[in-house]
Amino acid sequence: MSRNLLSILELPQNQRLLSSFYRVKIPSGSSLSKAHTVEPVVAILISGQIRAYLSVEGQELTIFRAVERGELVHLSADLILRARRSSELLLMPREAFLKLMATDPDFFWSAYPWLEARLAQALRIIVDIRFLDVRTRVIRFIIDLCTERGTKVLDGTSIPFDFKIEDVASIIGSSRQSASQVLNELIRERLLRRVSRTQLIVPDVDKLASQLTSIKIARHKPATGGSERGGRLTVGCGTTAHSPSSSHGLRREPRGKSARPQV
Repeated sequence: MSRNLLSILELPQNQRLLSSFYRVKIPSGSSLSKAHTVEPVVAILISGQIRAYLSVEGQELTIFRAVERGELVHLSADLILRARRSSELLLMPREAFLKLMATDPDFFWSAYPWLEARLAQALRIIVDIRFLDVRTRVIRFIIDLCTERGTKVLDGTSIPFDFKIEDVASIIGSSRQSASQVLNELIRERLLRRVSRTQLIVPDVDKLASQLTSIKIARHKPATGGSERGGRLTVGCGTTAHSPSSSHGLRREPRGKSARPQV
């Protein structure tokens, strides 16, 4: 991200803005949710690592991870923040944050890229879970780690991998068994190499990326001329969705047993 919100707030001329926030420390493994705050808040990561997720009936889905100092985090009614490491956050009531966005141009242009990134992450999760199989989701996750945290070494790209299988499953929206199966497959295929419990090496990132399932959307014209009502959106992962004008919603295009994605 081009601008670090925390570094902007720490400038001498912005001490007034910084005083609008209050600090909260979250021990490793502990959580922060709406129940711990009087009103919806916006947070900025000072240190540590935060996982933001939804939890319904024991099932968890990671919405985003905050690992970089200065990242913006939104704590909504349904979102839970869990510290993967001991973390410190700056919290600010959402209404005060929105007022700052409206009245301070510098703050607005510093915060906007983070808000845009969070929206993009949420949309990507929807696309991944709806259209992509588990193998593709795992590969995208690994490639993201290479981009964000990878280090070039003699035999490829080294990435810290301090995730439990449950964490990976939550991040990509799959079962623990499916995530574990795909990781083991990638290791057997020599697309990944485990160095230790907390480190992987990707021998060839481009070769790994070539395994990705692409998403290609093409509109099919209706069988009869005229209106596009009932037209279909075909996705290159074996999924078909009706266009928004159709009242039938989304459906899976029959392609045999092999097209069924793992969940």
